[in-house]
Amino acid sequence: GGYEGTEGTIAHERALIFVRNDYFLVLDRVTGQGTHTIEALFHFMPYRVHIDAGRVRTNREGKKNVELAPLNFGPKLSPKLITGQHHPVQGWISNRENMPAPCAIYTRKNAELPLHFGWVMAPFASGRSAGLKIRKARAEGGNAFLLTWQDGQSDLIFWRWEREGEATFNGYTTDAKGAVIRRQGRRVTYAGGIEGTYLKGKGVDLSGEGLVE
Repeated sequence: GGYEGTEGTIAHERALIFVRNDYFLVLDRVTGQGTHTIEALFHFMPYRVHIDAGRVRTNREGKKNVELAPLNFGPKLSPKLITGQHHPVQGWISNRENMPAPCAIYTRKNAELPLHFGWVMAPFASGRSAGLKIRKARAEGGNAFLLTWQDGQSDLIFWRWEREGEATFNGYTTDAKGAVIRRQGRRVTYAGGIEGTYLKGKGVDLSGEGLVE
């Protein structure tokens, strides 16, 4: 949607992708003209929350937790935590009565539009983190990331906002808007494309309308 009180037309779009049984991808872009301060807010219940090297994690002893891990689309957004702030009001939840609760705010000042950014939202049941490593992968016609988990599983993620022609990423080709290729060791265990008709490469040869897997 658009925003009032700004110079020109500013619009925000969000894609939320569930990589089944495991985690969410939160993908954003802000389009328009000029330079602006961009903020992305994540509200938590009144849990213990902390920032570690740009990632935000809950810290509930003996219970399931969640980690927000940024994807590097280019300019980085810096996180901060606000709880129970009055001016301006931020970091509260309404549970019959107002209750302070952490709000993680990722900020990019003097951001030139369009701006693309995103996160992996990963739950974890034990330990202090989701045990996730992220690195950018080769891509033409979009962005790709390799997500490596502590159990040896890896996910190759591709995303682009405009589906225009064929895109290549890390040895794969597709006409899809997005794709996920999962490996356990060298074996492909899952592959799928979003809004596409084919996804091809090592260990993958899929075709079909919509979501193929």
